[in-house]
Amino acid sequence: MSDPKDKPLLTFALVGYNQERFIREALEGAFSQTYSPLEIILSDDCSSDRTFEIMSEMAAAYRGPHRVVLNRNASRAGLGGHINRVMELVHGELVVVAAGDDVSLPERVQVVCQAWQSDGKRATTVHSGFITINEAGVPLGAQPSPMSPGLPLPLVVQTTVPCEFLRTLKPYVTGCANTWSPRLFSVFGPLSPNIVYEDKAITFRSVLAGRILLVDVPLVKYRKHQENLYYRNRGLMTSITSIRDEERRLQNSLELRAVMYAGFQADLETARAKGLLSEDEHSRFRSEAQRLREASELQARYLNSGLGTKTIILCRMLRMKANWMAWRALLRRWMPASLILLTKLGLGRLRACAQSLKPRRPAAKTETP
Repeated sequence: MSDPKDKPLLTFALVGYNQERFIREALEGAFSQTYSPLEIILSDDCSSDRTFEIMSEMAAAYRGPHRVVLNRNASRAGLGGHINRVMELVHGELVVVAAGDDVSLPERVQVVCQAWQSDGKRATTVHSGFITINEAGVPLGAQPSPMSPGLPLPLVVQTTVPCEFLRTLKPYVTGCANTWSPRLFSVFGPLSPNIVYEDKAITFRSVLAGRILLVDVPLVKYRKHQENLYYRNRGLMTSITSIRDEERRLQNSLELRAVMYAGFQADLETARAKGLLSEDEHSRFRSEAQRLREASELQARYLNSGLGTKTIILCRMLRMKANWMAWRALLRRWMPASLILLTKLGLGRLRACAQSLKPRRPAAKTETP
């Protein structure tokens, strides 16, 4: 094994907010990292539960080789502001980021560093696969294959152009398994404090001024639960209240997407000022980001409008050549919530009737001895 003095210092940043149910497992994953030298930053965004107290207790009891830095924001900063605060504390050449409800496998930092070094330290975003688990930590659905010992790391350099990323948000970089270079903050400065999709913001910066590397093995257990930003209720809606709650959640998501595109626009301005884009490129990319921002704002407004305004917005979205799937999703929500509920309940009853009319197979006979 190589001398730690010959290896770069890396940072493992664990950010938490009101995650007392899961924070212990997240901390155990941080403290179990096999890579050294490692700086571990434990940061809490002014939680109202015991998240920070648990962080403090486990940090005080830790006796391992890693340097631990404990931080609690004086007031709620939001995800973008929280990331900015963490970046002020970072000393490592890479920042391996973890959420307070997920669990990093012990080899995560080691594998990420190996991948980054094998790529000549050129990547500014390094992300990996992940295992999806439920609240109890049980894996959900089909899972990616684990890393095979002794075989080369499956690495994929992911390339795209800014306009394509703006339209598709591909390559998809999931925040739970992301690592980035502090150089992105040196070039572009802090994130907007209102940013929630920080994984998309960081990826776009790498599209403009860096390189994206995928380590195609699972290194994180991503916990899926009702407090997740991306959680969607796919069950049957049984009341107007449940439909309205889902619509409010969707509206909030669309408003946050508009903030995301505004952040993209700000980074495009910086890229032009620093000579990373030509005037022509900047003009084209800025127009596309503005179009997508306006589309998100229109969709959010649509969900809180009457039939007349909804019809006007649908027509405007068509003229803007908005994404067809997004337009169709809005069309399904053209009716008032009460009619949507009646339609859903009617379809549910029809499915139940169809199921009851299917012929049943006779039960298998059992022979008595």
